[in-house]
Amino acid sequence: MENRIYKQKFIFVLFLTFLSLLLVACVKIVKKGIEIIKGPEEIREVGEIREIGEIGEVKEGEEIEKIEKVCEELETEVELCILNRAVENKNISDCLKLRDEYNGTYFEECIRNFSEIDYKYYKYCKYLGGIKADNCIYDSITKYLGNYNDSICNEIINESIRSSCLILFISEKCKDKSGAEMYICDSIEKEDESICEKLSGDDRDECYFNFSLSIRNVCDDIATLWGKAACHGIVEKDYERCDTLEFRAQIDSCYKIISAKTGECWICENCITVDPYKDDCYKECSLSSNNFTYCRKLSTETKRDDCFRDFAIEKKEINSCLEIKYISKRNYCIRRIAVDLVEPKYCEEIEIENRKECYDLAIIQENLTIEKCLEMEESYSKDQCILRMRKRTGNESYCSYIKDSMLRDYCESLD
Repeated sequence: MENRIYKQKFIFVLFLTFLSLLLVACVKIVKKGIEIIKGPEEIREVGEIREIGEIGEVKEGEEIEKIEKVCEELETEVELCILNRAVENKNISDCLKLRDEYNGTYFEECIRNFSEIDYKYYKYCKYLGGIKADNCIYDSITKYLGNYNDSICNEIINESIRSSCLILFISEKCKDKSGAEMYICDSIEKEDESICEKLSGDDRDECYFNFSLSIRNVCDDIATLWGKAACHGIVEKDYERCDTLEFRAQIDSCYKIISAKTGECWICENCITVDPYKDDCYKECSLSSNNFTYCRKLSTETKRDDCFRDFAIEKKEINSCLEIKYISKRNYCIRRIAVDLVEPKYCEEIEIENRKECYDLAIIQENLTIEKCLEMEESYSKDQCILRMRKRTGNESYCSYIKDSMLRDYCESLD
């Protein structure tokens, strides 16, 4: 009886031991299984190259090496396989392999595809070098525009492409402007005076000045004392701020700026120094007030003529040309406006012996119309204008407007 009990206890102990060993083995298997089925770890950055990390029990680099064998052992389309592998594995070294070991086949495409994966990868475009690198960087910036500010454009070497890049960051309303005017506009549109820092010298002061007049007072950021005083004078409606300056030239400059900014030309009378301050004041104010009669206030005939001419060209105003006394300047002014506005009839303001050149230039403009020809009074040039329109449009009915019978017959004979 006792032996039987002893045997049962012994068997039970053996069973418990076996069960314990079985449980330990199961735990190890489960833990091992968890390690094996573990998902891919996050991509980690290694220097300048991003590579896939460990997957399960595969040693680092072993999986990539396995894929490399697949590509490199292909009989055809090896380069295409490497190209796709580079992008899939985010491994720039494959792009470089195409360059160094496969005569550059698919190299540019590889770099470009790589640069489109992530906004940070624009830097790999530099492997292309020269204009190709610049275009690649520009395209990457365009795709991920919201991830950058305009300082990224400094990575581009080519001036033209860099300028195009900078425009990407400009407000839509300001993109049709150029130079300093574009940034001044952009600072106002974005209500951000720090944009003015992109400019220098007088352009920066102009930016702060216009920003102060449009958004909020940043007059103290203007570098010159007279510019600062003029800015405060307009914003605070206290023009006499100019009189607080120490030197006469500063005071006159201050009043000149105020008159140009406000279009209030009477302020020019506060400029004591005629040349250059009062003269310049009236000239600039004639433009800002859109009134060429202020050019009459300038001190000499030469200055007055130049003022009328400059006003006419900028404002496309023929009547300002007619104020010019010096004949050659007057004729140049009229001819310029006649051509710019495609108004051949304006040429009739030039004396007859000098009129032909003006007509010839005016009637060759692309946007000339038959109506412009018919407004002309001088018959020969009018007929020539109509004939040109007949040739340009093929409209034979225009020939009936030609006075000269021989020229009219010729006009009608044209195919």
